[in-house]
Amino acid sequence: MTAKIDDVRIRQINELISPESLIGDIELTSAASRTVASARGAIHSILNRADDRLLVIVGPCSIHDPAAALDYAGRLQKAAAQLSDDLFIVMRVY
Repeated sequence: MTAKIDDVRIRQINELISPESLIGDIELTSAASRTVASARGAIHSILNRADDRLLVIVGPCSIHDPAAALDYAGRLQKAAAQLSDDLFIVMRVY
């Protein structure tokens, strides 16, 4: 008799939808598109030393509570605005 030691904390498995399906389900707004393009431009400038700010990438590693994530993002946005002369803060999450 052997003891089961793998996956002992897994209660349930939920299949995820494909990235293609997710992209199709969530509309990219003009505002979101502008935000992404602007951030990518700022990051490009920082990495190419045209912008002397420090690039700071922060986040939680993953989000399990959407309400907490939105609260965190709002607080981070305020801090980013206050520190924007010296830092470009990006929230990274998956």
